Order: sequence, then structure tokens, then C-alpha cells
Amino acid sequence: MEKINFVNNQTPASATTMNQFQQNIENEFNLNVGNLIEKGYQKLASGLIIQWGNLEVTVNNTQQDATFPFSISFPNECFTAVACISDPGSGSTTFTGTVGVSSLSNSNATLRIKSTSSFVSGRTILVRVIAIGH
Repeated sequence: MEKINFVNNQTPASATTMNQFQQNIENEFNLNVGNLIEKGYQKLASGLIIQWGNLEVTVNNTQQDATFPFSISFPNECFTAVACISDPGSGSTTFTGTVGVSSLSNSNATLRIKSTSSFVSGRTILVRVIAIGH
């Protein structure tokens, strides 16, 4: 009987652990590849890619744009992205306003930040972004 060679010449029995064998299969076929860090991404077997991260923006106008570069470019299309203000500050330095995604490309999202009251020039805010595409 001919022996079937698995990824890295491992069979389930020859892999050190079943988890190692599974990881070798996933890596070989690019299944569930990702970079699970603060600004990262996850590629799913279906081709769907989810990306996320934070962007610090120093607000100097009542309305301004900022660019959030994705960790990797979407090979086909970025379907959607959403953004929210994570740290508006407190007291006299509180930023009150909105953030939204004004345009998308395969490599970045353009964020529009608008101050709605009590504009504080030079206030740095933290914006969190998540994007989905394939």
C-alpha cells in the first residue's frame, strides 16, 4: 500500500501533537491565516478577510479627514468599514463629535472626524476601525 504524504511529510500519527498537524494543514492551504495583534487581520477559508485596528488622530479642525491604512490590502474589494471614537477624554479636554468612514479603497479607509461642540484644538483621540472584504 502506498503511503500518503501529508503536509511537511507528517501524518496525524507522526505529528508531535494533533494541534501541530492541524496548524500545518491550515498553513499549507492558507486556512484561517491571520495576524492576531492590536492592528491585525484574519483570512477565513471562504476568502473573507476581517481587519481591525486603532488610529490616534490629533484633531485640529472642526472637520478633518484621516487615513487608516489596512494591515494588508484586500485582493478584491473592501465591502465595508466602521469607525468609533474610543477615548474622547474627560473634563475640559473632552472631545465631543463624530467619526465615520467617508471612503474606502482596497488598502485604506478615509475617516471623517467632526467636532460637534466644545472644540479642543490639538486634542488627540483614539479611533477604532474594523473592515470586512475579500
